[in-house]
Amino acid sequence: MRNALGSFHFNHLSSGLSFGYTRVEVTAQQFAFVARPEKTLLDLVYLTAGSDSIAHLLSLRLQNPDAMSAETLLDLARRSGKPKLLRATLQT
Repeated sequence: MRNALGSFHFNHLSSGLSFGYTRVEVTAQQFAFVARPEKTLLDLVYLTAGSDSIAHLLSLRLQNPDAMSAETLLDLARRSGKPKLLRATLQT
């Protein structure tokens, strides 16, 4: 989808991955679910083929990796039950 703000891509995650979000009021009486930084990274790994390799993870050149908690990242990966997400987490 493209609009005045830019280009957006929407993907569906399996229902078992519906966690790691916080409900935030963005304007009066309008709310959005915003993912934690750790959940955002795991969703990207889940949706991108080959993204659990160390080479791919390093190529992301994350701007502020200190904004993420290694413990939270591992907890969310374990909760997902997805081997790919665990592999990616254990390599970071």
